[in-house]
Amino acid sequence: MGELLNIKWLKPHQKYAYFEGDISELEADQVAELTESGHVIYFPGVVAKEENPLPEDLPCRELLFENGFISIDQIRSTGESLKDIKGIANKTFAAITAYLSV
Repeated sequence: MGELLNIKWLKPHQKYAYFEGDISELEADQVAELTESGHVIYFPGVVAKEENPLPEDLPCRELLFENGFISIDQIRSTGESLKDIKGIANKTFAAITAYLSV
């Protein structure tokens, strides 16, 4: 068995028994395929609510944290896929991107 990654389902896929919003683990090669097709996003993990390590002035800090992001590097590496998170549209994505470029 290969490396397992946490993912969050954005929409169902006929080969898998998951629904939108579900969190699961799949092998890395499956995650790559499902990410490209827009079915999932990489979900880096869960940290207790009181341990939010993201900068306090980061736009949508809580929403990003609730979706499993615990570092600026994880947010940067997600790129445009951040817009797949419910609550992050173009304007919010632009604010996050502007924050990361400072």
